[in-house]
Amino acid sequence: MRVKIKKLWPVIAGLFLFFAIQPAKASDTSLKNFESDYCTYFPEGTLEKPDLWKSCCFDHDLRYWFGGSSADMLMADNKLRNCVTQKAGSFYGNLMYYGVRAGHFSPVKNERKWSWGWNFERAFKPLDPQEKKIINHALNELNLDREYLKAFKKFYSL
Repeated sequence: MRVKIKKLWPVIAGLFLFFAIQPAKASDTSLKNFESDYCTYFPEGTLEKPDLWKSCCFDHDLRYWFGGSSADMLMADNKLRNCVTQKAGSFYGNLMYYGVRAGHFSPVKNERKWSWGWNFERAFKPLDPQEKKIINHALNELNLDREYLKAFKKFYSL
């Protein structure tokens, strides 16, 4: 029995579209180049000390680059709050923290959201060993202070 092409074209077109619009898979693992805009939509310090907590924001941007689970995100956001609090006090630390947390629900999205560095849409899940290997390699390629990098990797169990 011959099946008419006219009857099959919706199935063929549907299969084609299904496979054509699939997002890139985790097997396409590589990270985009790291960039930081430091304290997105927020000053990097006070008028007297304009770069006072800029390093805190850099650290936060670096962690957002490769993402992970929602618990990892909360850890990064808390680390940001603690860092800013140490440098400028709890007012600024809490303001920064709650601003970042509220930003997760904002309709205005920054392109450097959680896990922005991957070349695919990465789910909120723990980093697997292969991803950690890729992250470590990429981190080592950045021109960062060795002691800073060592502490960063230790804090985030990389």
